[in-house]
Amino acid sequence: MKGAISLGAVGLGVFCVALSLIWGLIFPATNQWTSEKATALSELSDEVHKLMFQAAAAEENPRAYKGNPAEVQAEYREKKAKLAELQQELESIKDSPQTSSSLLRWTGIGLVVVGAVLLKVLGD
Repeated sequence: MKGAISLGAVGLGVFCVALSLIWGLIFPATNQWTSEKATALSELSDEVHKLMFQAAAAEENPRAYKGNPAEVQAEYREKKAKLAELQQELESIKDSPQTSSSLLRWTGIGLVVVGAVLLKVLGD
């Protein structure tokens, strides 16, 4: 019975390692990142880039700038925060399959080692 448990641990470990190798193909990051989010990120990035120059120009020469420089600064900070949030979400989604795959791989390696040690100990 103990031999079956150790063989089961080795088998499960090998399965986990094999699954970790194809995890990114089964669950790609593109499933969670939609084209709408990609478009929103691109447009927001363009807006932030434009506002960055407007805010710098308004700060450098407030009298030459049409409008309230404080409003431009506030809008720039707001859009920049939204952009950072979207970029963080993208990074998290990109890293998600790697994290799951790594967890499966190391769990599988651990199970194989434990099962092999049990087989060696129980086999003697």
